Amino acid sequence: MRFMKTTVVFGAAVLLAFAIREAACADDPADEIDVAYRESLKTEICPELKPRGEVRQITVRTSAQMDIAGEDDIIDNAWIAIGSGHRRGAELVVDTETPYRGKPVFRFSARDDAVNRIELSEVYGSVENLASLTKKERDAAIAIKDGYINSEVGRFGDTVTYEWSTRFPEAMTDETKGIFAQWHGRPDRTLIQDEKGTRVLSAPEFLRLQESIEFREDGWGYNRETGERTSLRVDCAAGGPIGAFKVGMGHIYLLARSEAARRSDSSVKLRPKPTHDIGHSISQGSKEAALVWKLPLSRVPIDEWMDFKVRIHYSEYAADADRVTGPGRVTVWMNGKQVADWKGNIGKNDILGPYFKFGIYKPGPDGFKVDHSGYKRTIERTRKGPAQQHLLLSDR
Repeated sequence: MRFMKTTVVFGAAVLLAFAIREAACADDPADEIDVAYRESLKTEICPELKPRGEVRQITVRTSAQMDIAGEDDIIDNAWIAIGSGHRRGAELVVDTETPYRGKPVFRFSARDDAVNRIELSEVYGSVENLASLTKKERDAAIAIKDGYINSEVGRFGDTVTYEWSTRFPEAMTDETKGIFAQWHGRPDRTLIQDEKGTRVLSAPEFLRLQESIEFREDGWGYNRETGERTSLRVDCAAGGPIGAFKVGMGHIYLLARSEAARRSDSSVKLRPKPTHDIGHSISQGSKEAALVWKLPLSRVPIDEWMDFKVRIHYSEYAADADRVTGPGRVTVWMNGKQVADWKGNIGKNDILGPYFKFGIYKPGPDGFKVDHSGYKRTIERTRKGPAQQHLLLSDR
């Protein structure tokens, strides 16, 4: 069987030409993960010939779901900044003065746990990617929190490879915690469930329903006149990202999660701990979670780049039932060396596919800092079943 593959590389749109020299530049220091990989990097940017650039703080925050990003909101032609602002102790800096392998460096900092998140998101709504919609359709997409509807970054059942580099500029402690990269699902905003069953409404139908029913953060619908809770429920977040690189309990580690239910909520949160063996898994109802990989903080290099490559074959889910129809797989390379090859379910039973974010999410009281650079995504269309269609356009 032949699969179609799409590769997208993200980097600075323009960086002045820089000289490259072999052997004459100092070698990268070897780390204990893979000395051979470090030895292979003999060609690098000479320090005295760094490209000119700038260090710029990003103060604008945009919602991936509820905004249409303008030209000034889109960073490096690829991202929007989401989350807390600098007044709450969150900072994001784009550094093209000292790039990593010719790509901008994104520096994230969270002062403490007053910061909820400071991240870059690869999905968002923009004038360009929403151009195929009418004004009425665009307004409906924003109203139901699906502004990122036309961001196509792979579907469940596809195999997607993600490559980027991460650096921790400061040492971390056993108390340091938070997420520094994650994969997130996109809830079916117009899916409702009651005693009649589960069904997906068109956007206009759902907006008409919202005139009399208020759907709150708990996922339940409440009568706007009486305030009483109804039998209606909507699809929500599933209690954690479907994949997450985390810091905590003296480790950096990778979790994978799956939610097979068509309607999700956060009432059940599965959190495997890095104190368990790699491969440890837990499940409850339609939810599953597993520890894919871990590395003690004592082996995490400080102020040195770690090159990650993560290939995810996402699980496939039934469109009309709460079940998995195809298993998943996660393979991880760090600095050119394969460090994990896990088989299990990863994903969420959604119409729209998952997306990637990096930065800082849910830091602990002491906060932390992390740098990221050089993102590339490659999509292999391995989904076996037909992709579900969003019902935004059904009332055209």
